[in-house]
Amino acid sequence: LPYMAIRASVRYPALLALILRAAFSFIASWHRILKSHERTIVHRDLHDTNIFIANGRGVLVDFELSVDAHPYWDLTSIAVHGWRHRVFRSGFLRLRRVREIFADPVQRLVYRAFALHAGIVDLALGRPERASAVALYLRQSLSLR
Repeated sequence: LPYMAIRASVRYPALLALILRAAFSFIASWHRILKSHERTIVHRDLHDTNIFIANGRGVLVDFELSVDAHPYWDLTSIAVHGWRHRVFRSGFLRLRRVREIFADPVQRLVYRAFALHAGIVDLALGRPERASAVALYLRQSLSLR
């Protein structure tokens, strides 16, 4: 993560304070992720071309990047990519699973750590047109306590 934080800071110097705050908060909370024993198969490449609709149901394809990891990996990845759309944000925050996570103080902080990581990586490697939405996502993730 330090490399990604440096890369994000070079790309977006105006966001330096936010990136550093997110990076240090992530590092300080890394132990929460290590203590969280929840694991599952994580897709790691979720986007519209890897989801097909068949008989009214969504079907995931292209599992070549899948790994055994924490399920919040994909959840925060989806969130950081869709955060620029107000409709997405409100829908995401209404999801039953997200409400359950935010209701549990320990799970909320584990989610927060993954969210900070996803935001920093997106600023380092993602498309520039998403930067302001990712910055908003980082600010809102930092406010989770």
